[in-house]
Amino acid sequence: MQQKRYMRSVMSAKVLLLFAHPALHLSRIHARWLKVAEQANHVTVNDLYAHYPDFFIDVAREQALLVEHDIVLMEFPFYWFSSPSIIKQWQDVVLEYDFAYGENGNALKDKYFGVVTSTGGRDYSFKRGQGYRYAVRDYLLPLEMASKLCGMNYLPPFVVHNSHLIEEEQFDIHTRNYRFYLDSLKTVEAYYQKWQDALNINSVLF
Repeated sequence: MQQKRYMRSVMSAKVLLLFAHPALHLSRIHARWLKVAEQANHVTVNDLYAHYPDFFIDVAREQALLVEHDIVLMEFPFYWFSSPSIIKQWQDVVLEYDFAYGENGNALKDKYFGVVTSTGGRDYSFKRGQGYRYAVRDYLLPLEMASKLCGMNYLPPFVVHNSHLIEEEQFDIHTRNYRFYLDSLKTVEAYYQKWQDALNINSVLF
């Protein structure tokens, strides 16, 4: 099993994108990113609000998807310094004892986990000690610690700030950067040591 996982990571790691936008029809940047992800051969898009509008999550389906992939990304808009509510619901029912953690819960061990998000605030507001006092990575600490409890390797978040005021040219730049980030995940093992301590992945890649 270890050899099989290693060979797949060298060739191209498989990414599961847990996409959670409660108002996608109003989105400017996530709608573009979603199209990029859907076109990537190594990415499986799992739109949580589309699949579960009633929040009744199919645990067996979700766990099977997790097992089949090497990297798990959660993508969502940064609402009230946190994630949309379906993310918490997904965690509560999918990450079961003896599946994701616990004595026999090794299904996610050694996989990678990361977050893709956008904020409405300016980048300097999310510098430590500035307007909001903490970086986005700090606010995402519950997700980071949950991933580590599951034995996963945590990736710094991919973050775009000031998303509601972005102009067309900047949209194109952020979309190219998003595509580059997804492509770089194909060989994540080669970059993880360099990435792991950054406040965000953008500062390392761009």
